[in-house]
Amino acid sequence: MLRSVPLRVYIFGTLGLFGYHAFYFSALRLAPAAEAGLIAYLWPLLIVILSGLLPGEEVRRGHLSGL
Repeated sequence: MLRSVPLRVYIFGTLGLFGYHAFYFSALRLAPAAEAGLIAYLWPLLIVILSGLLPGEEVRRGHLSGL
């Protein structure tokens, strides 16, 4: 099943992870540590909540409670 995934998808994902960490460590260096850490811990919650705003979706109790 994983063999059917194109190589460009793996490359894009790897570069995305590298870019995320480069920006994260840059933010830790430039911003106060508490603010940079808060953003790092809140982004998964924001992804779950904002995913309910995608086309064909709606915000449900599970989005708001995190379940």
